[in-house]
Amino acid sequence: MRTLWLILFLCGAAGAQTPAAPFPEAPVPPASPKTAVTPPTTVVARIAGKDYTAGDIEKLLDKYPPVIRSAFAKKPKETLTSLFLIQYLAEQAREHHLDQQEGFQQSAEWASLLALSQAQLSYYHDSYRPPNADERAYYDKYPEKWERAEFQEIEIYFSPAPAPAGRRNEAEAKALAEELKKKIDAGGDFGALAKQYSENKATAGKGGEHPVLERTGPYPEGLKKALFAMKPGEVSEPLKQSGAYYLLKLREITKQPFNEVESRIYRDLQQEHFSAYVKKTDEENRITVVNPKFFANSDAH
Repeated sequence: MRTLWLILFLCGAAGAQTPAAPFPEAPVPPASPKTAVTPPTTVVARIAGKDYTAGDIEKLLDKYPPVIRSAFAKKPKETLTSLFLIQYLAEQAREHHLDQQEGFQQSAEWASLLALSQAQLSYYHDSYRPPNADERAYYDKYPEKWERAEFQEIEIYFSPAPAPAGRRNEAEAKALAEELKKKIDAGGDFGALAKQYSENKATAGKGGEHPVLERTGPYPEGLKKALFAMKPGEVSEPLKQSGAYYLLKLREITKQPFNEVESRIYRDLQQEHFSAYVKKTDEENRITVVNPKFFANSDAH
């Protein structure tokens, strides 16, 4: 029964949400492992005395939104039970002519409007195919966007004041980072010092070697800004960031070739095109107040 209310909630939420921009591309749910390996003519369930084959179940799932198939993939028996229960209740409602009541018709009309508006947004977003020439022009227009850095790092952590006994405070972390910077400037080996002092276990054992980082990659923005402004071979001054001081050594900055980022450019252009449509549609459909008094008294209506 809990699954029934979950499905009802999901269906209601799917119908009641106002389309948002940017519109996300809906994932395609995987085929259910139960039906993927079962011949379509095989009887798999009996409900109210009637047999249903794997093919019948697939047709049933195809009638409803992807969220239902996703639920079926996780809990097939519970989801199927809820679906048939919902269908039974709906049929009972039709027999009692509940679908002819004014309140129901209003709700159905509103749900239809929401579904159609969402479908239009999805269609406009997904149907646009950026020309190849536009993709190349976009690549050339934003050269820095495709840069990636190879570098090493040393991270010295500190605890917020007052630091617990035995833990390094901020002043001590800064002093250690400055000391390491002096050693490096005097010819010390960055990688050896990273192995000895860096507290980032993921990179310390590799001499501070960090995975190749793209400009849009996951790394603190302040550190990325400093890193991509450096010259190859340069070592940064101690950089404070979220409970640590960093020393960065840039090895080189390279540019990703067009064929590696073409799919990203495609999505970027598609999203730009869609965002422009949303903005234009919003502006064209904004209301102009002609009679302020009507709106001031709107609570009375």
